[in-house]
Amino acid sequence: MTVARRTGWAGVGAALVAGLVLGVPAHADPTPETHTVHFSSPFTDPGTRPTGLGSCAAANPMVCDMRYGGTAAFTGALTTFVDYYGFMHYDPVNHVVEGEGWDHHTGSLQGCGEGSFVLHQTEERGDPTTADPATGTFRLTLKWEILPGSGTGDFQGARGSGTAWGDFHPDLSNTGTYTGTITCRGNQD
Repeated sequence: MTVARRTGWAGVGAALVAGLVLGVPAHADPTPETHTVHFSSPFTDPGTRPTGLGSCAAANPMVCDMRYGGTAAFTGALTTFVDYYGFMHYDPVNHVVEGEGWDHHTGSLQGCGEGSFVLHQTEERGDPTTADPATGTFRLTLKWEILPGSGTGDFQGARGSGTAWGDFHPDLSNTGTYTGTITCRGNQD
């Protein structure tokens, strides 16, 4: 019996050592399936707020970056609460507002699930001189992309990009639509 017991334990020990050396996992986790979701979701922003001045151009001290921030609510396929900030400046020669921003979204996207992510907005552009004379509203357009590594929950590892527009009113409230695609590893709710 002593010999058999030693052989039995030796066999178990040998199997464990072989498993560790060969790297054989006890069980393999399946790679999560990815989903690409195309969407177009409207948003409502009660008002972009200037939060300070940034740098001013050496050639023209009247051209300064304005820091801005605010909150917005998205509805539709992308249902999120957004806290955002960025920088803008007005180019008086070309009559263009240009900027860059970051939107922190918390909520859900049909086909992905729930969590949060950050959109990096580039090529923010608008021309206030083209404002509708009846309403004072002018349109701002932009491109967006998910900031790599910013996703949580079902948006962990998500990537995506698209475009957006917003109509700004004289009180800086604005409404518009974001359109694009997001690829996620979340569920398909």
